[in-house]
Amino acid sequence: MILFHPVLLTLLTSLAAAGTAFAADKKPPPLRFDLNAGWHEAVISVSDIDRTRQFFEQAAGWQLLDEGRLSGNELAYLGLPADTEGGQYAVMRPLDFPQGWVRLVRYPGPVRPIIRANAQAWDTGGIFSIMTRSADATLNLRTAEGLGWLAYNEPYQFDFGELSLLNLVMRGPDGLNVAAYEWLAPELPDPPADGTLSKAFNSMQMVRDLPAARRFYVDQLGFEVIAEGEFIDPESRPTNFALPVNFATRIPRAYVILIPAGADRAAGRVELMAFPGFEGQDLSGRVQPGARGIQSLRFPVSDLDATTRRIKKSGAPVLFGPARLPMPPFGNTRAVTTRSPEGAWLTFFQPPD
Repeated sequence: MILFHPVLLTLLTSLAAAGTAFAADKKPPPLRFDLNAGWHEAVISVSDIDRTRQFFEQAAGWQLLDEGRLSGNELAYLGLPADTEGGQYAVMRPLDFPQGWVRLVRYPGPVRPIIRANAQAWDTGGIFSIMTRSADATLNLRTAEGLGWLAYNEPYQFDFGELSLLNLVMRGPDGLNVAAYEWLAPELPDPPADGTLSKAFNSMQMVRDLPAARRFYVDQLGFEVIAEGEFIDPESRPTNFALPVNFATRIPRAYVILIPAGADRAAGRVELMAFPGFEGQDLSGRVQPGARGIQSLRFPVSDLDATTRRIKKSGAPVLFGPARLPMPPFGNTRAVTTRSPEGAWLTFFQPPD
């Protein structure tokens, strides 16, 4: 997404400072969970793990942390049959942060429907994208194209105050979108290595009712708003969301960026976006166990019982749990999953001691 509120200059600077110290010497971050600090990993349901893993290794420069077969307990948590034949997972991590990872999952059985299949950016429901930083977004895109990926448009340059950014949203198999932000000016103090992508510092949800989605996160889950506003292009041109060119100056992009209260703002964020004036499909009903795409965000917490009580007291739905949820290679966790108004799954888990 495009970040346009003045306070975001400070947020982006802090994001850069959190940056990519591990990328230069290719040493991965330590294995740890930052509790109560935003989401640790995005769970992405795919039809072919090796194909999607290629993107994260070759176009993003990430490393494989762990892979293996899904366990019956993982499937049972989602209410799926415990037959694990053919079920696989692979955990991919960036080089620069112990957060903002992805867990690729291939569920057993027949290939399942795609949550955001053939969707436009303004179609609502599920999780639209994960968001990363880049030293050369065009290079990332060209590498991704060699793997069969496309983008909504060529890299899109925009200015905000003293900040100049290049952004694109790459589109892969299974409805997976990965956004890349390249800083043009001022230069990042420690950018990702050429050809790589940073941690996923944010995730985006396209929503139909922005005030209702905001209330869900703030009033029911206790998140805090760190930026909100609207942006509209100053001239007619192609955009990162493939708006019709003649609508770029007519349709604003309204956004709210949130983080669990008190968390470090450098990662683990959730962004809500709406396109006032556009009406798209409602895809929220497609978010089902095993459906392909960005299935859920997982938030490590220090007290799952307290989190569960808050969810239930607020009236937010409890889809799964609280129950045991294996998260290899970290061991068994206890978890509970709720659902946003547009169908995004949010899983809160307490890691093993």
